[in-house]
Amino acid sequence: MNDDEAAGPSTPGAFSGIRRHLPRSRPGAADTLLAVGLAYVCAWNPPTLLETPTGAGLRAALFDSGAYVIILAVCCVAIALRRLAPTAAVAAIGVALTVHVLIFDGLSILAVVACLVAAETCTSRVPRPRAWALAALGYLGGTVGALRAEKLIDPPTRGPD
Repeated sequence: MNDDEAAGPSTPGAFSGIRRHLPRSRPGAADTLLAVGLAYVCAWNPPTLLETPTGAGLRAALFDSGAYVIILAVCCVAIALRRLAPTAAVAAIGVALTVHVLIFDGLSILAVVACLVAAETCTSRVPRPRAWALAALGYLGGTVGALRAEKLIDPPTRGPD
């Protein structure tokens, strides 16, 4: 028996392989900083509305109830915790951005940044069988959001009367 085997598992190199595979117990500083910074910027820059929803419809009720603040909170918490539970974070961002697309006419800073973070998380941290399906849903949602934002890019103009 050599000296390394006699020392047993108390040597520093014995647990180095295990530490790499254990889940982290707290969010990373970079993710937390990104989430807090995004929350601050997006709180002061809500999405633009081309037409204010009126009436007693569900869209008007969600808009009046402050749904943007809830969407902002869900996205920022998911971004902060994305290294701990990547699949759940991508799913939470996807659901929040789906609600965002249904309520608001155009894109917001929150939607763009959260979608990019979700795509990065999906391609780098989510296990492969689920990553492809989540990435496809993300690209579909990005396409729908971009098509809905067409009104912001090329607003309709009135013709000659």
